[in-house]
Amino acid sequence: MHLSANLRFTSKPKPNYKVRLKLSTFLVLLLLSNHTFSKEKQASSESNSCQKLPNAPLTKLQSIEEIDQDLTIYADRVNYQPDAKLELKGKVEMIHGRYHAMSDTASIDQTKQKASLNGDIVLSSPDLILSGDTAEMSLVDDQVSVTNAVFSNPNTMINGEASKLTHPDKDTLIINDGLFTSCPPENRSWAFASEKITLDRELGFGHAKNTRFLINDTPVLYMPWFSFPIDDRRKSGFLYPTLGSSNTERGIFLSTPYYLDLAPEYDATITPSYIHNRGLHTEIEARHKSQFTNSNLALGFLDQDKYFDNERLSAGGTKQGSRWGLSFEQDISPFANGWHGKVKYSEVSDNDYLGDLNQGLNIDRKDYLDRRAQFHFSDDDWRLSILLQQFKSIDDDIEASEVAYQRLPEVTFDISESFKRFKFDWQSQYVYFYRNREDLIGEERSFGSRIRHNPSLSLPLYKSWGYLTPSFTLDHSDYFLQDYSPVDNHLSRTVPIYELDTGLFFDRPSYFEGKNIRHSLEPRLYYVYSEVSSQNDIPNFDSTLPSFYYQRLFSANRFSGGDRIGDNNRLTLGFTSRWTDLNDGVDKVSLSIGQIYHYADRQVSINGLGESDRSDSLLASELVLRPLPGLEFKMTGLWDAREQQTREGNAGIHFHTADYRSLINVSHRYIRHEIEQTDSSFITPITQSLSLIARWRYDLDNNRTIGSLAGVEYAGCCWRIQFLSQSYLSNDSEILNGLLFRFQLSGVGNFGQSTKNMDKQILGYSAREAQFQ
Repeated sequence: MHLSANLRFTSKPKPNYKVRLKLSTFLVLLLLSNHTFSKEKQASSESNSCQKLPNAPLTKLQSIEEIDQDLTIYADRVNYQPDAKLELKGKVEMIHGRYHAMSDTASIDQTKQKASLNGDIVLSSPDLILSGDTAEMSLVDDQVSVTNAVFSNPNTMINGEASKLTHPDKDTLIINDGLFTSCPPENRSWAFASEKITLDRELGFGHAKNTRFLINDTPVLYMPWFSFPIDDRRKSGFLYPTLGSSNTERGIFLSTPYYLDLAPEYDATITPSYIHNRGLHTEIEARHKSQFTNSNLALGFLDQDKYFDNERLSAGGTKQGSRWGLSFEQDISPFANGWHGKVKYSEVSDNDYLGDLNQGLNIDRKDYLDRRAQFHFSDDDWRLSILLQQFKSIDDDIEASEVAYQRLPEVTFDISESFKRFKFDWQSQYVYFYRNREDLIGEERSFGSRIRHNPSLSLPLYKSWGYLTPSFTLDHSDYFLQDYSPVDNHLSRTVPIYELDTGLFFDRPSYFEGKNIRHSLEPRLYYVYSEVSSQNDIPNFDSTLPSFYYQRLFSANRFSGGDRIGDNNRLTLGFTSRWTDLNDGVDKVSLSIGQIYHYADRQVSINGLGESDRSDSLLASELVLRPLPGLEFKMTGLWDAREQQTREGNAGIHFHTADYRSLINVSHRYIRHEIEQTDSSFITPITQSLSLIARWRYDLDNNRTIGSLAGVEYAGCCWRIQFLSQSYLSNDSEILNGLLFRFQLSGVGNFGQSTKNMDKQILGYSAREAQFQ
């Protein structure tokens, strides 16, 4: 054998030869590493197998710490013809950078500067496996071609095959007569087959020509041309359409979103939608991101709503004309050494727009619009907050006097300091309250400013076995009012508040079902005293009497807001008992119960609400049980010991398996003489592929269904389809019906109705969705 000067022979324990040549062609694998596919040749014992594809065989490559840009070749036999050809036979391996190639035989033509591989070819990298019958590579540029190629990405599960794969330059990969899927090769439920697929790494997208969508190798959809991204860069194009039923009785809803990649810092989505009996409804969502802001603007427009106009005419009204809605949100990141904030604004053409047409606006409530601009600045021991806020009512049934006041502005300053064992807190707040006074009379027309100061001094004493915290707070408010006739425009109120909060911790080790448990008993005493201060002359801008529950037992003020400060002379006794698993820190059982004992009648009220001469409160309780992973039981209640009856109660059971294939939620809500409802939902598998989905809401007071959801889901490991029927109670107390349809391909996307609100329907649905990605 003769070797020229540019080749080196290396002996090994086995009859093996090592040759080093310059070659950059293997850069093709860098293009394929994140966006190509593979087929494994082993059989699966299950028809619905979803096993992850194996990693590339890199045993020899992993033993080499650094490899330069030369080509390293191993072979059993080498036949070299000087200045002509190098032939390699028997267990041929080529290593270049991070990539590894194996074949039965190979030859390198020095004249044409090409390398040919034949027989059981495998090209691999840490995230790519590519095999084929033959391969040709240029030694001077980046051209490479593989015939009868099979390719996969073991990380994404995407895999496929092609009659020929070519790489004309360093950034372009062409797949001829190929297909790809995320299903296992031995159970290919669906695939995209195309005459030609081109991947352009420089531009970050690919496009396919004459593409067929296959289900079990049967074509069901033809697309002459479509494009798709091959990395995380954005690209303009159509998104998956949405199909379902409209809310106009037996109508359909169809939308076709189009994404616009306008610039690196902003983009937009245009979504034209056809709604049966309503017409063409178009929404535009624009997003912008800068160094300090993240903004989102959504617009919706319908030129003429036939269904809505007919409803208005039948009720004796007039036509609405065009209908529209908008929402704007902006998150402001920290700037100017600590300032940050949020801006939120929304508007609609009519009060029924959100219930009829809202698809993409960032508005959750349908009874009012929350508009605000809020800014904060924080330091180590103080904080400044500025708020401009308006709650605009879009409820036709609300009275003008019930409309919430605007805050124009609200400025809050908080400071907290520690002096040895003492803690000093101070909060000052200025608020200017205003609302539309057109339909108001008398005291309802009043508006003006409130300045409130709350200095507080406490002495927190903590030990491992308990705590004791006495505190004193002085609540002082000044009002500067306009159009308020009963009294002078300036009002003042000062209420001192004395508190004593103390508790003990009794712990003991325990043992249950092989687990180390800590059982604790935590008694708590809370006393608060504040004198009666006449507040009937003070207008009510933002105070309410909130719902009563266990945590409210330990609140100094029984009112929310700042316009009413309750008079107190009361003692709260509470007990909490916990059984805590010391292995994971989870409270397996937590039980709390408490009651207030009053030593004086309560006189401060809001239009009579809050007054009482009862010496004891309702007995408030909370219970949480977590006996097994995935199973939780919660119950809260208010018990009237005098009347021997339950005033309020909420109970719920939530269960899910580890993979969230099974979900069960059952809850019951009760308020005496007001409401009693049940809410049940579940997702349960019937077979390996078929699951049932259902929800039922029932009004026990009126003996009627107020909402339901029922359907089926058929799923493989790489696809699934859902059919759901939904009914719900409208604002007019009518039961409306709708259909939901969804077809989802793992790793690719979905076609059908959006499920972004399904977690509100069935608790745990979002966690279940995360399992199918």
